Amino acid sequence: MPIIIAPLSYARALPQPNRVTMPRATYGWGYAGWDRIGPRRAHTTLDTVGGTTRRAEIVTTTNFVVQNRSSATIEQTRAVAEQLEGHLVALTQRLPLEAPSPIQVRLIDGGFIPHAAPAPGGGMLMNIPVVDGNVAKDSLLHELIHVVSGFSNVGLMEGLAVHADQAIQPHNRGVFPAFGQSVDAWTKMFIDNGHYVPLSRVFAAKAFFTDAHARPNASEFSEGDVFSWQAYIEAASFVRWLLDNVGWEEFWRVYQEASLTGPNYAVIGPLLDAYEDVWKASLSQASIPVLPARDVLPVRDPKFAHLAALMDSE
Repeated sequence: MPIIIAPLSYARALPQPNRVTMPRATYGWGYAGWDRIGPRRAHTTLDTVGGTTRRAEIVTTTNFVVQNRSSATIEQTRAVAEQLEGHLVALTQRLPLEAPSPIQVRLIDGGFIPHAAPAPGGGMLMNIPVVDGNVAKDSLLHELIHVVSGFSNVGLMEGLAVHADQAIQPHNRGVFPAFGQSVDAWTKMFIDNGHYVPLSRVFAAKAFFTDAHARPNASEFSEGDVFSWQAYIEAASFVRWLLDNVGWEEFWRVYQEASLTGPNYAVIGPLLDAYEDVWKASLSQASIPVLPARDVLPVRDPKFAHLAALMDSE
């Protein structure tokens, strides 16, 4: 039975499964401590990547196998495993899904985009970048949500991941794409300043994968174009509305039936046609505090400085 939640309530924005949930313990992020994680061990093995053999540290916990192929330290690797266990507790309290176990995680040097992918031999694998010794920890929950929910239409996948991530850690200023401002506030800004992009374009795969997170040059933006940054936000706001007003069962039915590539209008089209205008109207009429983009986006990055100027120009 779906749980209908008051619109725009991020504190209870995800359906609460009617089952016994895992207990929380106070530690670090406020989710779980090592005493609740269960058996854990670390060992070192040889790992060959691109013809080069190096030592790889592996940390194993109850639900994760974290392989460090990067310049991160063993302490950082353990911290990643601990943070993931805490995220999994919070996530399984909110999504009525069973997580695969163990979940494989690789820490790899490089500036690539964090992503989840099918693992060799079955299951899912999370690839997390390490840049200058710093692990992209703010991406862990987002990629974990992909592992738990599995593949679908990319708009539904990314919308659910961004929404669930923000519901669990709503004020984390380091999390792409919302950076601590609600996806509803961002979408209301798009609608009010004339930058809204129709969902028929947002829910196409190319809306998410034509660029990394935002194009760096103003000359590359044209009227009606889709920044992947904006696609993530609008998809998350729409998914939030669907869960609040349609319910988990109907959402999950569409999620499971939808195609990974393209909008697959046989499944998604009726959903967009039926609810896009209603969802937009609810945002336009709602009293949602909207912060200027320049106060939220990481404007030290030139591409986000450009986006901030664009969003605040109206």
